[in-house]
Amino acid sequence: MTPLGIGPGRCREALGLYRGRIADLARLLSASAGQRRFGEALTVLDDLMVALEVDTLSRRGSRGQHRLSTAETEFFMPTVTRVRDELQALSRERPSGDWLPALREIDQVLDDAARAVDVLERAERQAARLDAQP
Repeated sequence: MTPLGIGPGRCREALGLYRGRIADLARLLSASAGQRRFGEALTVLDDLMVALEVDTLSRRGSRGQHRLSTAETEFFMPTVTRVRDELQALSRERPSGDWLPALREIDQVLDDAARAVDVLERAERQAARLDAQP
């Protein structure tokens, strides 16, 4: 689980961890036909789904939303929710190499969100510098 109230740096880090887990899943599914490890892929998927669900549910409701940073509200929460929903839809099918295009799209969604968090972080730093000027 990713703690609540994290800033842009921690959001970017958490998104990167999710990208790594998606890459692990893709590696397991892209092995040659005789070496595919669907059982391992299901384990990775289950662990990933639990983490996404915890991160999503902990940020819902007034208590969770009250503690969210701008980076979480604008980028982390919507991205984690979208990734969770896409993986839930994908998990209705048996794991196979057919999942790879969807996993690449999910990876791109996570990368785009991390880049957006970078932009937000730079804007926040710039605003802080401007506020600090006499």
